Amino acid sequence: MTEPKNPARLRLNRLIARFGICSRRKADELIVQGRVSIDGVVCREVGTEVEPSQQRISVDGQLLKKEPPRTYLMLHKPLNVVTTRSDPQNRRTVIDLLPKNLQNTGVFPVGRLDADSEGLLLLSNDGDWSQILLHPQHQVWKEYIVRTDAPIPPAIRSQLENGVWLDGKKTIPARVRPVGGADTHVVRFSIREGRNRQIRRMCLKFRIKVVSLQRVTMGPIHLGDLPVGHWRELTPKEVQSVLALEQEAAVTSPAPSRRPRQETRSKRPSPRDPQGSGGVARPGTKAKRPARPEKSTPWRKSEHKKHSAGPKNRSPK
Repeated sequence: MTEPKNPARLRLNRLIARFGICSRRKADELIVQGRVSIDGVVCREVGTEVEPSQQRISVDGQLLKKEPPRTYLMLHKPLNVVTTRSDPQNRRTVIDLLPKNLQNTGVFPVGRLDADSEGLLLLSNDGDWSQILLHPQHQVWKEYIVRTDAPIPPAIRSQLENGVWLDGKKTIPARVRPVGGADTHVVRFSIREGRNRQIRRMCLKFRIKVVSLQRVTMGPIHLGDLPVGHWRELTPKEVQSVLALEQEAAVTSPAPSRRPRQETRSKRPSPRDPQGSGGVARPGTKAKRPARPEKSTPWRKSEHKKHSAGPKNRSPK
Protein backbone atom coordinates (compact mmCIF):
# COMPACT_ATOMS: atom_id res chain seq x y z
CA MET A 1 0.00 0.00 0.00
CA THR A 2 1.47 3.37 -1.02
CA GLU A 3 1.82 6.17 1.50
CA PRO A 4 -0.48 9.21 1.05
CA LYS A 5 1.20 12.15 -0.64
CA ASN A 6 2.18 15.02 1.64
CA PRO A 7 0.55 18.20 0.26
CA ALA A 8 3.19 20.34 1.99
CA ARG A 9 5.96 18.84 -0.19
CA LEU A 10 6.78 20.16 -3.66
CA ARG A 11 9.14 19.15 -6.42
CA LEU A 12 12.22 21.31 -6.28
CA ASN A 13 11.93 22.58 -9.85
CA ARG A 14 8.33 23.62 -9.24
CA LEU A 15 9.29 25.58 -6.13
CA ILE A 16 12.04 27.43 -8.00
CA ALA A 17 9.59 28.31 -10.77
CA ARG A 18 7.13 29.62 -8.19
CA PHE A 19 9.72 32.15 -7.05
CA GLY A 20 9.93 33.43 -10.62
CA ILE A 21 13.59 32.54 -11.07
CA CYS A 22 13.01 30.51 -14.24
CA SER A 23 10.77 27.87 -15.78
CA ARG A 24 10.61 24.33 -14.42
CA ARG A 25 12.68 22.98 -17.31
CA LYS A 26 15.39 25.59 -16.71
CA ALA A 27 15.24 24.81 -12.97
CA ASP A 28 16.10 21.18 -13.74
CA GLU A 29 19.21 22.42 -15.55
CA LEU A 30 20.20 24.51 -12.52
CA ILE A 31 19.81 21.44 -10.30
CA VAL A 32 22.00 19.27 -12.54
CA GLN A 33 24.65 22.02 -12.64
CA GLY A 34 24.85 21.99 -8.83
CA ARG A 35 23.56 25.53 -8.40
CA VAL A 36 20.76 24.56 -6.00
CA SER A 37 21.23 23.55 -2.35
CA ILE A 38 18.91 22.20 0.35
CA ASP A 39 19.82 23.08 3.93
CA GLY A 40 23.33 23.94 2.76
CA VAL A 41 23.85 20.68 0.83
CA VAL A 42 24.11 20.79 -2.97
CA CYS A 43 21.34 18.83 -4.69
CA ARG A 44 21.91 17.46 -8.21
CA GLU A 45 19.00 15.01 -8.37
CA VAL A 46 16.12 16.04 -10.61
CA GLY A 47 12.72 15.19 -9.14
CA THR A 48 13.70 15.86 -5.52
CA GLU A 49 10.82 16.89 -3.30
CA VAL A 50 11.17 19.48 -0.54
CA GLU A 51 9.06 20.97 2.23
CA PRO A 52 9.47 24.77 1.94
CA SER A 53 8.21 25.48 5.46
CA GLN A 54 10.82 23.17 7.01
CA GLN A 55 13.82 23.40 4.64
CA ARG A 56 16.07 26.20 3.39
CA ILE A 57 16.43 26.31 -0.40
CA SER A 58 19.13 28.38 -2.11
CA VAL A 59 19.81 29.10 -5.77
CA ASP A 60 23.27 30.42 -6.65
CA GLY A 61 23.79 31.13 -2.96
CA GLN A 62 20.61 33.23 -2.65
CA LEU A 63 18.09 31.97 -0.09
CA LEU A 64 14.50 31.68 -1.30
CA LYS A 65 12.62 33.58 1.40
CA LYS A 66 9.24 34.87 0.34
CA GLU A 67 7.45 34.22 -2.91
CA PRO A 68 6.91 37.43 -4.93
CA PRO A 69 3.36 38.38 -5.91
CA ARG A 70 2.10 36.70 -9.06
CA THR A 71 2.61 38.87 -12.14
CA TYR A 72 1.11 38.28 -15.61
CA LEU A 73 2.08 40.56 -18.48
CA MET A 74 1.48 40.91 -22.21
CA LEU A 75 4.12 42.54 -24.42
CA HIS A 76 4.01 43.47 -28.10
CA LYS A 77 7.56 42.46 -28.91
CA PRO A 78 9.28 44.57 -31.58
CA LEU A 79 11.74 43.29 -34.17
CA ASN A 80 15.41 42.82 -33.28
CA VAL A 81 14.69 42.23 -29.58
CA VAL A 82 15.74 38.86 -28.13
CA THR A 83 13.38 36.80 -25.99
CA THR A 84 15.46 36.22 -22.86
CA ARG A 85 16.12 37.73 -19.45
CA SER A 86 19.77 38.48 -20.17
CA ASP A 87 21.91 38.25 -23.28
CA PRO A 88 25.68 37.55 -23.28
CA GLN A 89 26.04 39.62 -26.46
CA ASN A 90 24.46 42.64 -24.74
CA ARG A 91 21.58 42.78 -27.20
CA ARG A 92 18.32 44.40 -26.23
CA THR A 93 16.03 41.95 -24.42
CA VAL A 94 12.30 41.88 -23.76
CA ILE A 95 12.98 42.53 -20.06
CA ASP A 96 14.61 45.85 -21.02
CA LEU A 97 11.22 47.01 -22.32
CA LEU A 98 9.66 46.75 -18.85
CA PRO A 99 9.89 49.32 -16.04
CA LYS A 100 12.36 48.63 -13.21
CA ASN A 101 9.69 47.66 -10.68
CA LEU A 102 8.48 44.85 -12.98
CA GLN A 103 11.98 43.69 -13.89
CA ASN A 104 12.59 42.96 -10.20
CA THR A 105 9.53 40.69 -9.88
CA GLY A 106 11.36 37.81 -11.58
CA VAL A 107 9.13 37.61 -14.65
CA PHE A 108 10.44 35.53 -17.54
CA PRO A 109 9.21 34.98 -21.12
CA VAL A 110 6.55 32.32 -21.59
CA GLY A 111 7.91 30.51 -24.63
CA ARG A 112 10.03 32.15 -27.28
CA LEU A 113 9.70 34.48 -30.23
CA ASP A 114 12.59 34.90 -32.66
CA ALA A 115 14.46 38.20 -32.87
CA ASP A 116 13.24 38.69 -36.45
CA SER A 117 9.61 38.10 -35.39
CA GLU A 118 7.21 40.39 -33.56
CA GLY A 119 3.89 40.24 -31.79
CA LEU A 120 2.35 38.74 -28.69
CA LEU A 121 4.70 37.63 -25.92
CA LEU A 122 3.53 36.68 -22.43
CA LEU A 123 5.71 37.14 -19.36
CA SER A 124 5.10 35.85 -15.84
CA ASN A 125 6.78 34.73 -12.64
CA ASP A 126 4.20 31.98 -12.15
CA GLY A 127 5.91 28.80 -13.33
CA ASP A 128 2.83 26.58 -12.99
CA TRP A 129 0.69 28.98 -15.01
CA SER A 130 3.36 29.25 -17.70
CA GLN A 131 3.71 25.48 -17.90
CA ILE A 132 0.06 25.15 -18.93
CA LEU A 133 0.76 27.17 -22.07
CA LEU A 134 4.07 25.44 -22.85
CA HIS A 135 3.44 21.78 -22.03
CA PRO A 136 3.07 19.66 -25.21
CA GLN A 137 0.21 17.73 -23.61
CA HIS A 138 -2.10 20.75 -23.85
CA GLN A 139 -1.22 21.55 -27.51
CA VAL A 140 -2.13 25.22 -27.15
CA TRP A 141 -2.89 26.93 -30.49
CA LYS A 142 -0.66 29.87 -31.47
CA GLU A 143 -1.73 32.01 -34.42
CA TYR A 144 0.56 34.11 -36.63
CA ILE A 145 0.07 36.58 -39.46
CA VAL A 146 2.63 35.45 -42.04
CA ARG A 147 3.66 37.33 -45.18
CA THR A 148 5.63 35.38 -47.80
CA ASP A 149 7.64 36.30 -50.91
CA ALA A 150 5.47 34.06 -53.11
CA PRO A 151 1.80 33.08 -53.06
CA ILE A 152 0.85 29.87 -51.27
CA PRO A 153 -1.52 27.92 -53.56
CA PRO A 154 -4.23 25.67 -52.09
CA ALA A 155 -2.27 22.49 -52.80
CA ILE A 156 0.70 23.67 -50.74
CA ARG A 157 -1.57 25.01 -48.00
CA SER A 158 -3.09 21.55 -47.75
CA GLN A 159 0.34 19.95 -47.39
CA LEU A 160 1.34 22.46 -44.72
CA GLU A 161 -1.84 21.71 -42.80
CA ASN A 162 -1.32 17.94 -42.98
CA GLY A 163 2.25 18.28 -41.71
CA VAL A 164 5.78 18.24 -43.14
CA TRP A 165 8.92 16.47 -42.01
CA LEU A 166 11.39 18.51 -39.93
CA ASP A 167 14.42 16.90 -38.29
CA GLY A 168 13.08 13.42 -38.91
CA LYS A 169 9.69 14.12 -37.29
CA LYS A 170 6.43 15.18 -38.89
CA THR A 171 4.80 18.37 -37.64
CA ILE A 172 1.41 18.25 -35.95
CA PRO A 173 -1.47 19.20 -38.29
CA ALA A 174 -1.80 22.99 -38.58
CA ARG A 175 -4.24 25.55 -39.99
CA VAL A 176 -3.36 27.85 -42.89
CA ARG A 177 -5.97 30.37 -44.06
CA PRO A 178 -5.48 33.22 -46.58
CA VAL A 179 -6.02 36.79 -45.42
CA GLY A 180 -7.58 39.39 -47.69
CA GLY A 181 -9.34 37.28 -50.26
CA ALA A 182 -7.26 36.34 -53.30
CA ASP A 183 -3.96 37.66 -51.89
CA THR A 184 -2.30 34.42 -50.79
CA HIS A 185 0.94 36.21 -49.88
CA VAL A 186 -0.56 36.80 -46.43
CA VAL A 187 -1.96 33.89 -44.39
CA ARG A 188 -3.07 33.13 -40.86
CA PHE A 189 -0.82 30.28 -39.76
CA SER A 190 -1.85 28.39 -36.62
CA ILE A 191 0.32 25.72 -34.98
CA ARG A 192 0.29 23.73 -31.75
CA GLU A 193 4.03 23.20 -31.44
CA GLY A 194 7.01 25.33 -30.57
CA ARG A 195 9.86 24.02 -32.69
CA ASN A 196 12.72 26.33 -33.55
CA ARG A 197 11.72 28.64 -36.44
CA GLN A 198 9.04 26.13 -37.33
CA ILE A 199 6.84 28.17 -39.70
CA ARG A 200 9.81 29.51 -41.65
CA ARG A 201 11.27 26.06 -42.07
CA MET A 202 7.93 24.56 -43.09
CA CYS A 203 7.53 27.16 -45.86
CA LEU A 204 11.12 26.66 -47.04
CA LYS A 205 10.24 23.03 -47.75
CA PHE A 206 8.29 24.44 -50.72
CA ARG A 207 10.89 27.14 -51.55
CA ILE A 208 8.71 29.86 -50.05
CA LYS A 209 10.42 32.45 -47.85
CA VAL A 210 8.71 34.17 -44.94
CA VAL A 211 9.10 37.94 -45.19
CA SER A 212 7.42 38.87 -41.89
CA LEU A 213 5.85 37.00 -39.00
CA GLN A 214 3.66 38.38 -36.21
CA ARG A 215 2.10 36.34 -33.43
CA VAL A 216 -1.42 37.51 -32.61
CA THR A 217 -2.82 34.85 -30.27
CA MET A 218 -1.52 32.32 -27.75
CA GLY A 219 -4.25 30.04 -26.50
CA PRO A 220 -7.12 32.21 -25.22
CA ILE A 221 -4.95 35.37 -25.06
CA HIS A 222 -5.20 37.84 -27.98
CA LEU A 223 -2.79 40.67 -28.82
CA GLY A 224 -5.56 43.04 -29.82
CA ASP A 225 -4.56 46.64 -30.58
CA LEU A 226 -1.62 46.87 -28.16
CA PRO A 227 1.03 49.09 -29.85
CA VAL A 228 4.47 47.73 -30.72
CA GLY A 229 6.90 47.94 -27.81
CA HIS A 230 4.13 48.45 -25.22
CA TRP A 231 3.02 46.15 -22.42
CA ARG A 232 0.01 45.70 -20.14
CA GLU A 233 -1.09 43.47 -17.28
CA LEU A 234 -3.43 40.61 -18.05
CA THR A 235 -6.93 40.86 -16.69
CA PRO A 236 -8.09 38.33 -14.06
CA LYS A 237 -10.38 36.84 -16.70
CA GLU A 238 -7.44 36.27 -19.07
CA VAL A 239 -5.38 34.66 -16.29
CA GLN A 240 -8.26 32.37 -15.40
CA SER A 241 -8.82 31.40 -19.05
CA VAL A 242 -5.34 29.85 -19.11
CA LEU A 243 -5.99 27.92 -15.89
CA ALA A 244 -9.17 26.60 -17.51
CA LEU A 245 -7.06 24.93 -20.23
CA GLU A 246 -5.61 22.52 -17.69
CA GLN A 247 -9.05 21.67 -16.36
CA GLU A 248 -10.34 21.03 -19.89
CA ALA A 249 -7.36 18.79 -20.66
CA ALA A 250 -8.02 16.75 -17.51
CA VAL A 251 -11.66 16.20 -18.54
CA THR A 252 -11.14 15.45 -22.24
CA SER A 253 -7.99 13.32 -22.00
CA PRO A 254 -8.97 9.62 -22.24
CA ALA A 255 -7.95 7.22 -19.50
CA PRO A 256 -5.12 4.87 -20.48
CA SER A 257 -6.49 1.62 -21.88
CA ARG A 258 -5.33 -1.67 -20.43
CA ARG A 259 -4.87 -4.77 -22.52
CA PRO A 260 -6.83 -7.82 -21.41
CA ARG A 261 -4.64 -10.36 -19.74
CA GLN A 262 -4.18 -13.55 -21.72
CA GLU A 263 -4.80 -16.79 -19.88
CA THR A 264 -2.34 -18.82 -21.90
CA ARG A 265 0.88 -17.76 -23.44
CA SER A 266 1.06 -18.34 -27.16
CA LYS A 267 3.92 -20.27 -28.59
CA ARG A 268 6.67 -18.15 -30.09
CA PRO A 269 6.85 -18.43 -33.90
CA SER A 270 9.72 -20.40 -35.32
CA PRO A 271 10.98 -21.04 -38.86
CA ARG A 272 9.41 -24.50 -38.82
CA ASP A 273 6.15 -23.26 -37.31
CA PRO A 274 5.52 -19.72 -38.63
CA GLN A 275 2.00 -19.68 -37.14
CA GLY A 276 3.49 -20.11 -33.68
CA SER A 277 0.64 -22.40 -32.70
CA GLY A 278 2.11 -25.90 -32.80
CA GLY A 279 0.72 -26.62 -36.24
CA VAL A 280 -2.80 -25.36 -35.52
CA ALA A 281 -3.76 -22.49 -37.82
CA ARG A 282 -4.73 -19.20 -36.21
CA PRO A 283 -7.85 -17.34 -37.37
CA GLY A 284 -7.22 -15.63 -40.68
CA THR A 285 -4.20 -17.79 -41.55
CA LYS A 286 -3.80 -20.82 -43.78
CA ALA A 287 -3.67 -24.23 -42.19
CA LYS A 288 -0.22 -25.68 -41.96
CA ARG A 289 0.47 -28.56 -44.35
CA PRO A 290 1.17 -31.78 -42.44
CA ALA A 291 4.78 -32.85 -42.52
CA ARG A 292 5.71 -35.54 -45.01
CA PRO A 293 6.93 -38.87 -43.63
CA GLU A 294 10.65 -39.24 -43.82
CA LYS A 295 11.87 -41.35 -46.74
CA SER A 296 13.96 -44.40 -46.07
CA THR A 297 17.52 -44.16 -47.18
CA PRO A 298 17.78 -45.68 -50.69
CA TRP A 299 20.19 -48.49 -51.30
CA ARG A 300 23.19 -47.80 -53.31
CA LYS A 301 23.10 -49.24 -56.78
CA SER A 302 26.29 -51.17 -56.26
CA GLU A 303 25.00 -52.73 -53.04
CA HIS A 304 21.72 -53.68 -54.73
CA LYS A 305 23.53 -55.56 -57.49
CA LYS A 306 25.81 -57.19 -55.00
CA HIS A 307 23.01 -58.61 -52.88
CA SER A 308 20.69 -59.51 -55.76
CA ALA A 309 23.32 -61.30 -57.86
CA GLY A 310 24.55 -63.43 -54.97
CA PRO A 311 28.08 -64.87 -54.82
CA LYS A 312 29.95 -65.21 -58.06
CA ASN A 313 30.40 -68.77 -59.44
CA ARG A 314 34.02 -69.51 -59.68
CA SER A 315 35.17 -72.17 -62.14
CA PRO A 316 37.45 -74.83 -60.75
CA LYS A 317 41.07 -74.45 -61.51
